[in-house]
Amino acid sequence: IIASDKELKKNKKKFNEMLATAPYGLVGINIWPAFIHPLPRLIWGAFPGLIDISGQGHMGNLCRYKGVEKAILRAKFNCLPRRLAWIRKPPKNNLVMERLARYKVRPNIFTQVMLFSAILVGL
Repeated sequence: IIASDKELKKNKKKFNEMLATAPYGLVGINIWPAFIHPLPRLIWGAFPGLIDISGQGHMGNLCRYKGVEKAILRAKFNCLPRRLAWIRKPPKNNLVMERLARYKVRPNIFTQVMLFSAILVGL
């Protein structure tokens, strides 16, 4: 879902109702839903009851929440991770995603600098 922060705030009640009834196991608001996968505290997988459509069961849920139906990840309308996979030539996009994966596995100053160098100048 892509929406400005102003519109989300203006239509908060309708938007929250839509999110509550959406039959998806992952929902990304202004961010690619796949960024939920490396976050072990959140769940990802099939929405309950839609086994034939979106897979079976859930992954993640490190905190072992009971009765979880979906994971919703929100970001500001103008956030950096959304730009990571935005329109780029495949070699640069592959470099950015590889560096993002390294940063997620080993978050330190070196992997962060390498990630930003790939995003900003393609090095």
